[in-house]
Parts: sequence; structure tokens; C-alpha cells
Amino acid sequence: GESRIAERLGELMDRDRPDRGLPLVGTTASRGVVACRVRHSGPNEAEVVAALDAVEDEINHRLGAAVFDRRDPSTGDSPDVADALPRVVVSMLRDRGERVAVAESCTAGLLGAEITRIAGSSSVFVGGWLTYSNEMKTLMLGVPVSVLEREGAVSGACALAMARGALERSGADHALSITGVAGPGGGSDEKPVGSVWIGYAPPEGNAEARLFRFKGDRDAVRAWAMRTALGLLRLRLAGLDMKLLAEIDRVR
Repeated sequence: GESRIAERLGELMDRDRPDRGLPLVGTTASRGVVACRVRHSGPNEAEVVAALDAVEDEINHRLGAAVFDRRDPSTGDSPDVADALPRVVVSMLRDRGERVAVAESCTAGLLGAEITRIAGSSSVFVGGWLTYSNEMKTLMLGVPVSVLEREGAVSGACALAMARGALERSGADHALSITGVAGPGGGSDEKPVGSVWIGYAPPEGNAEARLFRFKGDRDAVRAWAMRTALGLLRLRLAGLDMKLLAEIDRVR
């Protein structure tokens, strides 16, 4: 989250930097995306630009693969980061000539809706399944009844089966699945409210599912699950294998 980003940025966020003639870095969070804003001023434009570029390079060095977009409001780019993650994912898929499908339970269509907010997403989004009940998971995605009886719908095995089923039935190149306990009820000691499994099935290789524990009310848990699924897809498209915020387990 924002606090972890601030820890990595360290002294770049010191409030007295402008008094010392240095660019100031600030952060804001919106819909699960943390934006780093760099501000600087001075009489010499070339020196200001050079200082901003140097700080941007340092931010990229400290945050690494966590950085996925760049905006420059001075050139007309929107400072709003709400659409940054889905826009980048759609762009990555388009550049690769690949498509994605989704299978959702507790998010009930939020993931598909977020992807299709982006203009031109029809070229990369095949569609999806909203399988809220166990019966629909089996009927539409082929989740084995034995998995649901043995491990339940909120399990890595179910998330894997949902992702694999979506991939096979859609003809897409990638598939994401989400199944969890959004609350306020339905939790248990083993699977408390906020427990969400996110599955990913690639065009080649093994599918995977990751368990997350999200905090907040029902809407917050669902929103975090949707954004985290997009983040997982972005990492996989970039060939990266990183532990994500709130991740506590993983199965393949």
C-alpha cells in the first residue's frame, strides 16, 4: 500500500526538500493504485527538467517492477490514475495480440467491468462467467463437485479449476478467476471475511492460485480483489513473479 511505497521512497518525501532546492515527491492512493507525484520549480527550466528526470530515475530504481505507468500533466496527460492499471493491462494484451477471459464469484462481474471501461478493450477481452453458486461453477466452468465438497468454493483448488475452465471454454490466451468471502457474513476461523483466492491460467505452463486477506467492508474487499487480479495479470504479462500486497499463500 501507500505506506510501503513511502518507506521505499524514504528521504525523497522529506517535506523540507523544496527549501533545499530539491524536487519533492508525494504519494496519493486511488482505487488500489498509488501515484507518486514529483514537483519542482526554479528559474532555469533545463535544470528543473534535469532534476525531475534524476528523481524519476531514482523512483524507478527504488520501486522496480511496482512502477507500471507514467503521466506528465504538463503535456496534457490526465493526473487521474483510476484507469491506469486496466489501461496498461489492455495495452499490454493488445501489443501481444492476446486476449483474456475472466471467471468471477465474489466480485460478481467487477473484474470484467473494470477491463471494459477502457476504450478498445473489445480487441483483448473475450468475456467471462459470473458463477456465484457452486452449481454454476460446476455447470459453466467444470469445477469438480469433489473439489467443492472437499475444499469448498473459497479454496485454491476451486480458483485453479475456475481459471482453467475459463481458459479452455473461451479460447482466450489468459484467464483470471476470483472466489472469496467478501462479508460481512460467511466467514470462519479458517476462512475469515476478506479471504480471497485469485487464479491465473496462462497460455502455456501451470496455472496458479494465490490467497489474499483483504481488509475493509464488503465493497472494499471486492474492489481490492478486482484490482489485485489485474495486478497479477500485469506481472505475468511482464514475465515477473512477485509476491503481491496481502498475499499469504500460493498453490499450483
